[in-house]
Amino acid sequence: RLGQATDTYDSEGEFTSETETSHLNQEMVEAAMVSFTGDIEQVPPAYSAIKRDGVPSYKLARKGKDVNLPARRIRIESFELIEWSHPELTFRIVCQSGTYVRSIAHDLGAALEVGGYLKSLCRTGSGSWRVEDALNLTALEQAAADGRLKSVIRPFSDVLTDMPGVTITEKEIAQLGYGQELPLEVEGRPEIICARAETGRLVAILVPDGTNRWRPKKVFPETG
Repeated sequence: RLGQATDTYDSEGEFTSETETSHLNQEMVEAAMVSFTGDIEQVPPAYSAIKRDGVPSYKLARKGKDVNLPARRIRIESFELIEWSHPELTFRIVCQSGTYVRSIAHDLGAALEVGGYLKSLCRTGSGSWRVEDALNLTALEQAAADGRLKSVIRPFSDVLTDMPGVTITEKEIAQLGYGQELPLEVEGRPEIICARAETGRLVAILVPDGTNRWRPKKVFPETG
C-alpha cells in the first residue's frame, strides 16, 4: 500500500508517515519499479532477525534503540505489476534468498516519495518447490485417513536438490560422525553444501571452515 509507512515495513507495525497519493498513476508506479530489478543494494528492516553484537535487531528496535543495518547486495530477477488499484498494488517478484520483500515495498514507496508498506505476502515458490504442487490440509488429512501419508510426503533429501553437493566415502562418513572436518574440493565458493554417500543417501550438511575444509553443521544418521 502506498501513501503510508510503518516502522516494521509491513501491516504489523506502527504508522510513521502518511502522504497524499492522488497524483499517482500506474505509469508512475511501473516506472519506479524498473530501478528495483537486477543487482541492487538493500537495507534490511530494523525489525528483522539479523543480529547486531549477538542480539537480534528486532529486539533492539523494540527497545527504541537506533538500528542501522548495513546494506546487502541482492538480485531481483523480475519485479512485475499485476494489479493497480489506487493506492494499492499487487506485484510478483522473483528474487534471491535473503531478500526482504518488506524492504522492497518500503523502498518503492520512498522512491515515489509517498511511503509504502507491505500489506500481505504469499510465497509461491522456493527453489524447485512450487505452491501449486502442495497439498492443502484437507487433502493431507484424507491421505492420512487412507493410509497414504507416506506416499504424498516428499523425502527430506528432496529439499536439498538445489544445494551444491559432494559425494563422500564411507571413511569420510565415519569422520563426520565424530564431528571431524573434511578436506574437500568444492567448485565455487558456496556457503553451505550437502554431503551424500555413494548410494545417494543424504549424510550431512557442511559449512566451510577454512580453505578447502568443511565441518559438519548437521549429520543425519542412517536409519532402517
